[in-house]
Amino acid sequence: FFLDRRQFLLARLSPDEPALPAPAGKAIVEHTAINPNKAAHIGHLRNSALGDTLVRVLRFRGIAVEVQNYIDDTGVQVADVVVGFRLLDGKSLDQIREIADTTRFDYYCWDLYSKVTEWYDGDKARLEIRAAVLHDLEHGGNDTAAMGTVIVDRIVRAHLKTMARLNIGYDLLTYEGDILRLQFWAHAFETLKQQGAVFLQTEGKLAGCWVMKIEEDGSAPAAADGSGGSAGARSASEGGDDPEQREKVIVRSNGVVTYVGKDLAN
Repeated sequence: FFLDRRQFLLARLSPDEPALPAPAGKAIVEHTAINPNKAAHIGHLRNSALGDTLVRVLRFRGIAVEVQNYIDDTGVQVADVVVGFRLLDGKSLDQIREIADTTRFDYYCWDLYSKVTEWYDGDKARLEIRAAVLHDLEHGGNDTAAMGTVIVDRIVRAHLKTMARLNIGYDLLTYEGDILRLQFWAHAFETLKQQGAVFLQTEGKLAGCWVMKIEEDGSAPAAADGSGGSAGARSASEGGDDPEQREKVIVRSNGVVTYVGKDLAN
């Protein structure tokens, strides 16, 4: 891109310069989306800087922009921090609040998250504990969900302070838990079933799961995972000849909705 500064300036100083038409409608830009289980790192900042730049460019053009930040408060990462506080540290909800008040809580949870990962590596059967915590987080109304709410709230506030230092802000925080509690997912799931976009697998390794077919050309919806990768595109490219590898799980056999399903509802 090359800018002829003199010509550019003279064109805009000219009284005959035609006015640009006023943009209609509103643009929504969703960016940052850090898992609320640790402090923001430089990779997250890259995402935020790109998103905020897009927002500024759109607003410079006179477009009304709503900036959204997606908060994955019912995902695996939050579940792992809850497991760490409950089983590795043996902390109660009140004790977690005290830690949040007296430490750099986002960094504290980052260290705890690393310990939980190592703990899982010691015995894969422990992953069943994570699955139970995930179930409790999604359904809410229990001690596990209350603990998750406190952890997420404190870490999100830490993330917002970090971004505020960089003059990056948001108009709307979209909590994944709200998508579930407000029945957005239930509505989306019924629509997907009615349209035949998902079906209940009855055999093979995915028996009992609601799955979506990944088309041969990779045209099935791709949803971003927590690390910023495109899970749908990745699965399509790695599908091979195994029919099961060409199916994306939307609801697991234990009833837990995957991040792809939640993204579709969003």
